[in-house]
Amino acid sequence: MVYKYASVHSVIEKIYRDYDHQEELDIWDIIEWAAEALEFIGAGQQYENYVAELAIVNSMSILPCNFHSQPHAAYNGRPLSLATGAFAPMSIASPDTSKNTINGVQVSANNFPSTENSATSLQGGLLPNTFYIRDGVFVTNIPEGTVVLEYRGIKVDKDGYPMIPDLQSYREAVAKYCQMKIDHQDFRRKRITGEIYAESKSDWQWYCGQARGAANMPNLAYAEAIKNQWVKLRPNQNSASSFYSDLSTREMRKIK
Repeated sequence: MVYKYASVHSVIEKIYRDYDHQEELDIWDIIEWAAEALEFIGAGQQYENYVAELAIVNSMSILPCNFHSQPHAAYNGRPLSLATGAFAPMSIASPDTSKNTINGVQVSANNFPSTENSATSLQGGLLPNTFYIRDGVFVTNIPEGTVVLEYRGIKVDKDGYPMIPDLQSYREAVAKYCQMKIDHQDFRRKRITGEIYAESKSDWQWYCGQARGAANMPNLAYAEAIKNQWVKLRPNQNSASSFYSDLSTREMRKIK
């Protein structure tokens, strides 16, 4: 589990301390490599949970700059479903005003599958609100409004540099990755032997797995929540409607 974060500068100091570099290192390279190492480790717990309000205009909005993964969207207190149709989502408020054309024919409620099916009553005569994400843009079938988006993002400090989970295995893994990149440059310049570079690469691969395992290892409370999700006689198939807030609730069954 990850509970707090440390500055990337602590990794830079560790590299100088552990490898006794006499020449000044390129700090910008180290920061860039540290971010790469975090991406390679890729443990879900290393990312921070954020909540943002997206101003929807013409059914679209730009994602926050620190967005990484796991989007959960809500509109008017209800979750948005992921759009799975070939042409969805499309505005359901006024489908016949679209100026798009397909094979030279203007899209309308009579010839476009998504709008044609909008008359099918699911909730109040409208299709459910949906969304998808492409190229950093949040697209939904809501023409205008405010969508609340919860997501996992990269933790950064006040200068915008990536922060490292405050675990010894993470500091070691990120330092090993940065040193491996330094050794790779030196190996190509014939400054060190292939054996030294191979050792650096092996060290990074080992500590990468260790850091991922340390971050994903559940504590007692998280393990109890996992147990409550699995040990149920009646699985809750509608958890999405409550934003998965009831997944870790223990099942209470009355036996008559």
